[in-house]
Amino acid sequence: MSHRELHVSAHFVLSDFVECGETQQRENTPNLPAIPESIAAIEQTAKLILDPVVEQFGSIELTYGLATRALLAHIEKRIAPRYDQHAAHELNKGGRRLCNRDGFAVDLRSANTSSLIIAQFIVERLPFDRLYYYGSDRPVHVSYGPEHTKQVCVMRFNSEHDRWFPQRTLIENFLALNE
Repeated sequence: MSHRELHVSAHFVLSDFVECGETQQRENTPNLPAIPESIAAIEQTAKLILDPVVEQFGSIELTYGLATRALLAHIEKRIAPRYDQHAAHELNKGGRRLCNRDGFAVDLRSANTSSLIIAQFIVERLPFDRLYYYGSDRPVHVSYGPEHTKQVCVMRFNSEHDRWFPQRTLIENFLALNE
């Protein structure tokens, strides 16, 4: 069975996670997971986070999914593969994990629903590990992993440094945010 047909949840197939994102689409880089644990982590994230979001809000767009070593070689933006869980359980050239955190992360958004509403739904009702909120019109970064840290960060853009900085926030403060 090809990755296009491998169902990882009720609403998603593996190709949804390996073929999303600007860099993968532009470069058409092979981005298939080589480690079986990566597929298992993708399945957990899809079933426990993404399926409930789709069932609540309707279709969503995945803007960044799996980032294997091959894809990471083409990404020019400032990213943190050692920490952000997009690499799942994939390995570097030396045979070490690209990210030491177990689990998997995905970035998502909806054409019909504010990212704040989606993020608050995830924070209030789902078993996430980390969530990064960039604004109501930008994708939400969410991961699922065994740590279940339920860490929420509101990302702040600093134009002087031309980068985003995380600001950790308490769950109750995040749930009280308005658009």
